[in-house]
Amino acid sequence: MRAMILAAGRGARMRTLTENRPKPLLVAGGRSLIEWQIQRLVEGGFTELVINTGWQAAAMVERVGSDNLFIHLDTYHMNIEEKGAANGILAAREHLRYIHLSESDRGVPGAGTCDWDEIHAALAAIGFQGGLAMESFIELPPQIAAALSVWRPVADSAEVVMKEGLPFLRHKACQYGLIARK
Repeated sequence: MRAMILAAGRGARMRTLTENRPKPLLVAGGRSLIEWQIQRLVEGGFTELVINTGWQAAAMVERVGSDNLFIHLDTYHMNIEEKGAANGILAAREHLRYIHLSESDRGVPGAGTCDWDEIHAALAAIGFQGGLAMESFIELPPQIAAALSVWRPVADSAEVVMKEGLPFLRHKACQYGLIARK
């Protein structure tokens, strides 16, 4: 099972404690708040845990120090949460093993506002060798669409995403040496 640990908040009500440290790394009872959360989630049967931003995820992975923790970034969320996609990638570099490549509107990669050159250049700069996966949301059941806040079609069809988005991402990955040319 998967769980998301929401950690992107600034901790404004705890400002004196969170000026130089993410709120989840505050210590209570001898352990960080995130350690307590992770322990409870693992005890509850969760095997995949997700954290919002690159720098916070890196700080938490380093704090917890477990060999089985890694970072999985998602360009759709990075477009919202990060101060530039490259910053998230660079912050997560040592622990980044997987990235979802999703357009700013979750539609066809290359047809929105994501800076794909910035993303791929940053991945190349850190020598990324992990998994690259295209992510787009087409033809969702209404309850899933509502949960993901997808209120309109993000592309004309799944075929358009596959015929335009996938070749676009492959070209960028080849251009930056992340995958071999075919």
